[in-house]
Amino acid sequence: MSKEKDDKPGIIRLVDYQEEIEQEVRLQTARVMATNPFRVDKKYKHIEIPDFGDDRRARLEYEMQEIERCVRGYDNMPGRYYAYFNHMFIKHKERGKIRPDFRTIQLSFAKVRERVLNTRGLGLVTIKRRQYGASWEFSGDNIYDCTFNRDFDIGMNSKSEMDSRNLFTKHKYIHRNMSPFLKALVSTDRRDAMIFNKYDPKTQKYSGTGSSITSVAPTPTGHAGNQYRKLVIDEAGEQIDLMALWSNAEDCCMQEVERVGTPYIFGTMGDTSKAGAGLMEFWLRNELYNLERFGIYGYNALIMDEFGNDQIEDSIRWILYTRKKKEAGSDIVYRKFIQKYPITDQDAFLTLSGTGVGSPILRGKQEIRLMENPPQLVKGWMRPKSGGGADFVPDPKGEIIVYERPIPLVNGYVAATDPAEDDEVKKTRDTSNLSTAILAKPTGLLPPRLVLEYTARPNKLADYYLQLALALEWYNNTPTLIELNKGGFRMKDWFEQYYPKLLAWSPKSSNSAKTGFEVRIGIKMTPDRKIQMMGLLDGHWEHYWESIPSLRFIKECGVFGDEHADDDLAVAYGWCLVQMQNDKRVSKALDASNAALPHFNYRKVGNTIQLVNHGNVMHNPRKLSNPLFNR
Repeated sequence: MSKEKDDKPGIIRLVDYQEEIEQEVRLQTARVMATNPFRVDKKYKHIEIPDFGDDRRARLEYEMQEIERCVRGYDNMPGRYYAYFNHMFIKHKERGKIRPDFRTIQLSFAKVRERVLNTRGLGLVTIKRRQYGASWEFSGDNIYDCTFNRDFDIGMNSKSEMDSRNLFTKHKYIHRNMSPFLKALVSTDRRDAMIFNKYDPKTQKYSGTGSSITSVAPTPTGHAGNQYRKLVIDEAGEQIDLMALWSNAEDCCMQEVERVGTPYIFGTMGDTSKAGAGLMEFWLRNELYNLERFGIYGYNALIMDEFGNDQIEDSIRWILYTRKKKEAGSDIVYRKFIQKYPITDQDAFLTLSGTGVGSPILRGKQEIRLMENPPQLVKGWMRPKSGGGADFVPDPKGEIIVYERPIPLVNGYVAATDPAEDDEVKKTRDTSNLSTAILAKPTGLLPPRLVLEYTARPNKLADYYLQLALALEWYNNTPTLIELNKGGFRMKDWFEQYYPKLLAWSPKSSNSAKTGFEVRIGIKMTPDRKIQMMGLLDGHWEHYWESIPSLRFIKECGVFGDEHADDDLAVAYGWCLVQMQNDKRVSKALDASNAALPHFNYRKVGNTIQLVNHGNVMHNPRKLSNPLFNR
């Protein structure tokens, strides 16, 4: 590396290289380069506006040529990017009023926006790094569409009412400073609307395109009742009510049963457990919402060569070395930096909250994996069998979720329940669910696994108790450990009356010198027990995060222990881990189950073959056609 390159801003000097980080640099660079990022080998320059003097004909020919290029595109640029690059001005932090610099990522992005706009029914969702400049790009896009299309109505919003107004000022700045011969007439120019029309009292006619841009506050009903050809949602990663807003705003793009308007949803991710949940939903389930993805990652438009191409290796190196430096500081600052300059999708969707249990990075990774590749599960409910026992009835509306059906293991499962207190209670932020987790104990090479979760709040608590009792019977009569909160004693009384065999003994205290169980039913949450549970959940995430199948459990781990938090399933899961920690039989579960299973062999008796278990005939002998056995 040359000294000149070492001195370039953002370039990590060769003498500061660390081999451990360099390995990650090489790995990530190879991964990104394998996608063949778009590059150019020519230097794009802004057009020079000639001095026409009094030559009106030459001026008119030049203007018509530029209008043609803005409409049809030129030199591998779509028209909207040609107009943005050459005829629009933006405000730079340091340089003030400038025409945008050429960036290959911006050219690629403009081509995608052009294609999406011309594909009926399609939209676009974008996650981006911080300070990329997407707001200026979309402002230029909106001005372009209203300038070159008739009756083209655009609705937009940002993360707050003030931010929506600030975004709108960028539209007005671009319109005010663009090349005069392209500037469309505007009759209405308020802080929240522009209408590209003007009335001439002499001719009593309107001139202009009749298009409009409307800015609204990001409330659930902010867009309701409007009609749009294009919908732009800026800073989507910072909007708590994004999905509620979308539920109304999408209708603005609909014509009867067909989407005719184009939605653009973009932004830097916020905390995925809070405001960023909506943008993550759109990104990971883009096909469900008819959206195309376009990612602008930390290495895009960060460090570039003379042609505007991304210097991917140098950019990734700067990101990773900066991460390493911030790692020693505030945890929230460190995680936010990862999210602001993501190298992968997992970086962008990192949970920022410092509360909860389990690594936020691992929680984020598994949440993305489950949303992109949903686990095999069946929803349903339980019903008793006529001859005793229970059956599971699949039903998409059922509240019992089964990940693995029971298999005949002795001491193979463990269950726990976080109960609730009263009947006829509507679920609010101040009331809790009843929640049960059933885990399969580790056997052989298999880790502990969630096989069933049941979280609900029925009007009658006894309805939940009965469904749970049948589920426990189904899983080989596994007893459940009840947390003895206010509702726990009520649940304990019910089970003692109807299903006493399904009540689990309390594990001994974590301070006890001996493991095992006490001769008493249920368990109370104490400060010591909570510390024990949080430690077990942290360790479970560290060692077994890839085997966790439940999105509900992942989200609850992020808010575990917070006031008014919905963490009932996480608590039940934690009690299961407490039981397994105290159960010496966990590691022997496979041997014990094998001992209980039939050990059989085939034995020739006369001219027949019989199936024998420990010397006893298992079932009626059957004749075999093979003459070898008939001699």
